[in-house]
Amino acid sequence: MDISTITNVLKLHKKAYFLGSFIPVILLFSDDSFLKRLSLLEFKENYILWIGVAFLLSEVQTKKTLSKCRLKPLLSLALLKR
Repeated sequence: MDISTITNVLKLHKKAYFLGSFIPVILLFSDDSFLKRLSLLEFKENYILWIGVAFLLSEVQTKKTLSKCRLKPLLSLALLKR
């Protein structure tokens, strides 16, 4: 794998990071009957480890992106309340 490919992935648009975190959330936290209706239950069972890794990496990248925006004081305030 070429290093330029990795750096290009890190330069994705913010919407791509949102989708990258939204899809694993649905797969990880949805009810099995819902995933079965979407024919995604077998996919979840086979790739649960990689779905979890994708979720964690996308959350880290989303927090980095949010910390650079104008809402940084609000973000830090929200994290302090936890």
